[in-house]
Amino acid sequence: MVHAISSKLSGKKFLLILDDAWHDDLLDWEQFMVQVNCGTPGSNILLTTRDQKVAEAAKSRHIFNLEFLSEVESWDLFLENSGLVEEDLDSEFIQVGKEVVNKCGGVPLAIKTLGGVLNDRREINTWRAIKESDLWNIDNIKDRVFASLKLSYFHMPDHLKQCFTFCSIFSKGYEITKDHLIAQWIAYRFINPMNDELPEDIGSAYFDSLMKLRFLQDAWRNFYTYQLVYRMHDLIHDLTRQILQHEVMTSLRKNMTPNCILRCRYLCLTSSTEKICRNLFDKVHSLYVSSGNPSFDKPIKWCCNVRSVVLDYTIYAPFPLFILKFEFLGYLKICNVSCMELPEAISGCWNLQTLHVMHCKGFTGLPESIGKLKKLRTLELLMVNELKSLPQSIGDCQDLRSLQLYFCHKLIEIPNNIGNIENLRVLDIVNSSCVYCQVQEFIGKLRNLERINLSGCHCLHDLPRTFSCRTLRNLNLSRTSITLLPPWVTLIGTLERIELNLVELPQGIENLRRLEVLNINGCLKLRCIPSGFGQLTRLRWLGLFVIGSGGNDARISELENLDMISGWLRIQNLKYIKDTADCKKASLKKKKNIQSLTLN
Repeated sequence: MVHAISSKLSGKKFLLILDDAWHDDLLDWEQFMVQVNCGTPGSNILLTTRDQKVAEAAKSRHIFNLEFLSEVESWDLFLENSGLVEEDLDSEFIQVGKEVVNKCGGVPLAIKTLGGVLNDRREINTWRAIKESDLWNIDNIKDRVFASLKLSYFHMPDHLKQCFTFCSIFSKGYEITKDHLIAQWIAYRFINPMNDELPEDIGSAYFDSLMKLRFLQDAWRNFYTYQLVYRMHDLIHDLTRQILQHEVMTSLRKNMTPNCILRCRYLCLTSSTEKICRNLFDKVHSLYVSSGNPSFDKPIKWCCNVRSVVLDYTIYAPFPLFILKFEFLGYLKICNVSCMELPEAISGCWNLQTLHVMHCKGFTGLPESIGKLKKLRTLELLMVNELKSLPQSIGDCQDLRSLQLYFCHKLIEIPNNIGNIENLRVLDIVNSSCVYCQVQEFIGKLRNLERINLSGCHCLHDLPRTFSCRTLRNLNLSRTSITLLPPWVTLIGTLERIELNLVELPQGIENLRRLEVLNINGCLKLRCIPSGFGQLTRLRWLGLFVIGSGGNDARISELENLDMISGWLRIQNLKYIKDTADCKKASLKKKKNIQSLTLN
């Protein structure tokens, strides 16, 4: 890795940022600096650390000692992240709470994490137990931060602990897609829905709880799929590894004891060139591979324990056939795998619930046997550029909840019988402009759709009546050729988000009282906003407001009641304002959430 960085930086002027370093071995730093001392004059390295020894070992030329948070700042940060109000707390809670916060040494990560945990633990005995824990009996700042994280974990609800420690299988810095992680929890049976609850909804609540507790952080949107992506702080990742200890294996030891083999549940292979002991898979439940082509010392037999497999290769590698031996496999993600199509034998993985095929070179299609996967709930294909069609048998996957096709540029055929999948809730066909005919001809029972994303399907001119679902919440028609919405759209009272390119909004849009996002920024030819628009009081994002000249067109005063709008807003056709009093009624200057206002 260091050699790869060196070759990238050689002969260039660069700023290399090494954030939150803990390694303090002098020799290792000397060897590292030799490798990166290859740039042109003006190149710099910025190192951040909480340990003075690290800065000294790296022989930093300039050391800036940043202050830790003061006691007052620490307490304020704790209150902010716990959701507590000091005025509502008894004096004993305040006293104990401040003592606990002071033990964090002014480190924001430790304070935020404890604040998130204590938000749900309002018993004074719990607060006292954290304050009096023996884990605080250390002076080193790194160990003290780690102590706060451990205490946060110990007081985490039990149902979240296993979901959290599962993340130990990923390497540091791994980009965690929310929906993907939840699907793995489901495959691993961490989620047990009751009555009519959907496991995905329960998993989402679990995930949000981990975010609230600060065990997951840094949310952003994937460029291709717009799915939420997160990371785990390195120290928190270290915590997961420490908790599981021998249950997670990150390298194949030459002389593994039977005890190691029996205890290993999570196997993470990042650079494996050795043969894997077949007996490992007697207990392994989850496999993560990021490089290499795993092989075994003996032919692998049918395995009943493996529940999830992630093949996240950085370079193209052949499809590993041994996966087909995992009879109870529930989750499979393959990335940068070079194969024409999945083997027909994939149907032997009868328990498969989630399948992701991403960036696979030369991949032309799914096997017809895909229809035998009766438990399949999610099918995602991303950047599979040679794919031209889906098999007809896909309509037999009656439990399919989510069908996501992103940037499949040569896709020309989607079976019409997809319309018969009554359980389908998410239909994403993004940047696949050749599927116009098939989308138009969808017929069947699509009555439970919650999200439809057809953005980038340029050949799409009309929205079929099949998509008239009373459960629809999200409709994205941006970068399509649809210029008018059918009247039935205004009758779907569940809609919360619409993104489109139109020349005219339909009369009756004020009926969509739950609408929070109406993204019409690309509607360059939009002539006006219909009257009654001001009744959409839940609207948080608009971006564009067009004043019309007709009697049925909205006046600028319609903005008066839209107090939740945020971001930036462009108002066009000011020439049609007939009464300056309307501008005052709009109260635009009082809308504090609007960051930028453009008037044309």
